[in-house]
Amino acid sequence: MDSSGGPAKASLDVALRRFRYGALGATVVAAVTQPLDVVKTTQQSRCLGKQPSVPGIGFVSTLLEIRRKSGVGALWSGLSPTLVRVFFGAGLYFSSLHAIQERFQPYLGTGAHLVAGILARSFAAFALSPVSVVKTRMENQLGVPPRSRFGALGVGIDLVKKEGVISLYSGLLPTLFRDAPYSGLYVISFVYAKQWLGVVDGSNQRKGNMDEGGSLLVTLRIFFAGVAAGTLATTMTHPADVIKTRLQLQPVVAGGTGFVNGRMIAKEVGRVLAREGVRGFFTGLPARVLKRATSTALTWTLFEEGMRRSG
Repeated sequence: MDSSGGPAKASLDVALRRFRYGALGATVVAAVTQPLDVVKTTQQSRCLGKQPSVPGIGFVSTLLEIRRKSGVGALWSGLSPTLVRVFFGAGLYFSSLHAIQERFQPYLGTGAHLVAGILARSFAAFALSPVSVVKTRMENQLGVPPRSRFGALGVGIDLVKKEGVISLYSGLLPTLFRDAPYSGLYVISFVYAKQWLGVVDGSNQRKGNMDEGGSLLVTLRIFFAGVAAGTLATTMTHPADVIKTRLQLQPVVAGGTGFVNGRMIAKEVGRVLAREGVRGFFTGLPARVLKRATSTALTWTLFEEGMRRSG
């Protein structure tokens, strides 16, 4: 029997399974939780005008305001670019994450989880930045969200025509400042939380290793570990999310370099402080915690279950 290419083929098979289960799980969860992103983006966009944001307009008030003005369907604005971003972003993330972990494990030990999370998320965030910008523009329900008969693709094309290709990378630096630490913190917190709960790495378990009751218990423990890790990582990186959202919602002026110009970030930070104080950096936090903590936990649970059952 010809075994040439055996190890390489096995590695490719594992990478493809990681892409598949990571992408599919994240896509299903994103579709269900999209209204939380719409509410969060709308909340964070309030201070873009000349007036400070109105105090007291929280998660529920914003949700009801969107429903009253635009209907229930508006809560799923930006869904198509969300699904594209999540499917390919999560697929790239999960397929590269474990490869990076295995590469750095001999040198960094547990620290490899932190490094792998940062590098894998940075790569995915950069690759999917144009889709993320279109998604954010379509989610904002203050004013009239951009629309095109060609959907999200048309919105992206219109954006390039009006503001240039560089607009598709607006807010990239704060996106990386948010996503890279988030992923690093999440992965290492998730690993420790699973260990504390007595869970063996779900992707290393094999089908048939546990009875049905034991499998359910492990699944629940994985989920709660994910919620705890997601809540911690989301809260610590939320200020960067606020700056990222507001930069992505602002038109890029001619000759602007929104994704590399640190002065724009500093200006936006100063604007938030001047108008809202420190609390402005946590606008939309409840919606984002609810979405990120639960969606990331569900995505990782589905991923580990898929890997275990297909092993």
